[in-house]
Amino acid sequence: MLTAGFLAYLRYAHVAAPATSCGCLGTHSQPVDVRSFARAGLLLAGALLALAAPSGTVSAPVVAVVVAMEVAALLALSSELDGHWLTPLRRRLVRPVAAPPQDGVPLEASLHLLRRSPAYCSASAQLTSDVQETWDQDGVRFVVYGAHGRTAVFAVPLTGDDPGQVKVALVD
Repeated sequence: MLTAGFLAYLRYAHVAAPATSCGCLGTHSQPVDVRSFARAGLLLAGALLALAAPSGTVSAPVVAVVVAMEVAALLALSSELDGHWLTPLRRRLVRPVAAPPQDGVPLEASLHLLRRSPAYCSASAQLTSDVQETWDQDGVRFVVYGAHGRTAVFAVPLTGDDPGQVKVALVD
């Protein structure tokens, strides 16, 4: 009953304020989308199946497999959790733009400093691509990402290892 009510709430939230978050799994500001409805529908289907199943007729290994499949599906359908599994997976699958090291600083070292910076943390929810372009100028490496119809340009100093020196600009 609770999952059916949640599905109705999602429909109302999607119609009444489509740009707002459902607040399903935290404070991330992901709007209600198809993944939210699929997750709620999966929970409703699981609840109905559990309600219809006679008690004591399913063995423990079967229950463990079903629970593991449900957890994997919920993880895949929760946009709030993308930063924990989808972004690292994309980083492993997509190689950064290979640029020859200038000033003796490899691109991977700059990206490591960038990912530890407060600037990257503040803009990471907006990023929609991996590294698109890099260039070095005046002791600074500029790293470009796509960001929800805009472009995020990070300025990473080529000297030093203080993440607080990394700057970001979101441009249209």
